[in-house]
Amino acid sequence: MFTSSNNPFCESFTTNTNDQRVCFYGNVHEHTGKKGWLNKGMKDRFVDVNGDDSNEWCITSETTTCKTVGFAIDMSSQQLTSIVTVLEGKHESEVEIINIGGKKIMIIGKGREESVIGTNLLSIDSTTLFSVTSGQLEVEHVGIDHNTERSPSPNVFVVSDGSGSLSLADILISGTRRRSVISASVFEVALRQLKMIDVEVKNIKISQPLFAEPSSAESTAGESFLRDLTIRNVNRTGGDGVVVLKSVGAGETFVVWNMTMEECECVNGDGGGIKVELATSSSKVRVGGSTSQRRVSTKFFKMKCDGYGGEVMLWKCQTMEIPFGDIETEPAEEKIKDR
Repeated sequence: MFTSSNNPFCESFTTNTNDQRVCFYGNVHEHTGKKGWLNKGMKDRFVDVNGDDSNEWCITSETTTCKTVGFAIDMSSQQLTSIVTVLEGKHESEVEIINIGGKKIMIIGKGREESVIGTNLLSIDSTTLFSVTSGQLEVEHVGIDHNTERSPSPNVFVVSDGSGSLSLADILISGTRRRSVISASVFEVALRQLKMIDVEVKNIKISQPLFAEPSSAESTAGESFLRDLTIRNVNRTGGDGVVVLKSVGAGETFVVWNMTMEECECVNGDGGGIKVELATSSSKVRVGGSTSQRRVSTKFFKMKCDGYGGEVMLWKCQTMEIPFGDIETEPAEEKIKDR
């Protein structure tokens, strides 16, 4: 703990985590005129359905809150990791792209059923809900209501630069299959830039795979993962691969690990769950997986496909590694072609 007036830190970290996380000696607070507090761009922010986006000081959960996540992030600094807390409620006020850019942002909700962000009001010019270039976005305990009726449809997450990253934990993305077909992928990101824990996508009709790697994404040697993910009741029309359509490059191993895919359907295409093209003899796929602590299953339940590969379709395959006993399947009531 530093106390000297010559030290750049004043009392080190403050205990008032809801408002001021760090105290710097010698700065003048822009709002109160007091010395020692961070400027407004470095503060944590709170988003509430009844918040106010005209208030640049939306920094406490009790008195002043932002109305949209986009505004809270716009007010955040480039210099530190900013935390945006999304309070309980259905947040349907996002009309523009939530632009992370090169910032480091952590969005934390109160639960994926409690803090829900909607995409239905996004403007026609907004091609995605969240956009990351060279920055880092972490989202936890949040639901996404992807019931957009807009055409063309937006993505939910896009990472457009090879140096950006996306981390998701305890996320639910849901739609209603009675709605019109969504014309965009839900995720547009190179899988090596994506980390997921306990992510679920359900009840969505799409014309593109759920996960699409950008055309600019470079294939690199090593492992790329699709893991810790649950997909339920997702229907893809007129194309291959409901969940992902991936080309595995030279020296790359594509790992499908700890996933559950249930009642998904590929209409007029191959690969009811996954379609993978192996580019060279050094390209590999591993489905299932195990660790030194536990064995982990990848499960396919009641999948349907008009073409080949009711569950997995391998194209130009040279080798495939499947740990014995790590895949569980249950056929659909209708006859499907073997994987």
